Amino acid sequence: MTDLIRDRRVYWGATAAALALAAALGYHAVYGQHGYRAYRSEQRRYLELQQKTLDLKRQNQALQEEIDALNRHDPAVIEDKARGQQYARPGEKIYTYTPPASHGNGAGTSETSTPSDSGSQR
Repeated sequence: MTDLIRDRRVYWGATAAALALAAALGYHAVYGQHGYRAYRSEQRRYLELQQKTLDLKRQNQALQEEIDALNRHDPAVIEDKARGQQYARPGEKIYTYTPPASHGNGAGTSETSTPSDSGSQR
């Protein structure tokens, strides 16, 4: 009878140890340093970097085309660049518009200047 009880204890002890080992391995496989969650995070990061690389390649290609056009002395490209820096042809005038500054947050306050605000008092 004691052998039967001892065999049951060994069986249940071994079963509990195997379950604990399986749980520990499962936890490590999911949440460990090289587990599934880390893998998914690295995969997302890889896809983001791939997209960024493609965007940079497109931007680089556009800039290279612009450089090639400038090296060919393309008049349209050169004029576009010059006008972007506010250069004008001889005899042309450049007019720029700057919108007036906003007055507060629009809560009905109005700012008006009076002669005392002008700073010309001495």
